[in-house]
Amino acid sequence: MKKIRIFPILAVIPALFSSSCLKKDTRTDVEHYIDILQECRDENDFHTELYIFPNTIENREVKSFYYAHMDDLFTGSFLMYLVLEYQEDDYISEKERLVNVKAEFEGRGTKSIIAYPEQNLYLTIKQNARFEYAMYNDEKLQIAFISNQIFDWENTPVDGDFVLPEANIPTELDDGDNMYNMYYWFEDDVGYYIGE
Repeated sequence: MKKIRIFPILAVIPALFSSSCLKKDTRTDVEHYIDILQECRDENDFHTELYIFPNTIENREVKSFYYAHMDDLFTGSFLMYLVLEYQEDDYISEKERLVNVKAEFEGRGTKSIIAYPEQNLYLTIKQNARFEYAMYNDEKLQIAFISNQIFDWENTPVDGDFVLPEANIPTELDDGDNMYNMYYWFEDDVGYYIGE
């Protein structure tokens, strides 16, 4: 009698979805920044509207640009990273724009960006493995715009000066467990995405 060897399906599943089997889309073509920004805003798996990212980079010196996307079993990993250098007047205007970034939830209220002047930081998301923020350097007149959903920091090209520092969410803004997401309005255990 022949022995039948049954290969357990559960042993195959992790291999199918390991990072080595997944395709990573990366782009550094800053001339397509506006198109990439719109693609990201339209992407349902990228849980952000990227309000902090500028709608134009004309007349700005791009110091760094990197976009990455990788699908996985449950949700995608995304990274948008843009560093711009400004003339002084434009730099001041851009910081004023950032201070006023907010998300409006019809019938519920408004959530704003959180400013941490002592850390040169504007924060919109710090929740689980999702982060979105802008960091600025007054001496260099530079602003880094970063949105990282799920990528390990060490696997990104984000300059160490721009990796998110420790940021405690003010109690009155805390979504729970020292987390904040400007694009979600939480009522008890239910989160409503902006536009819902």
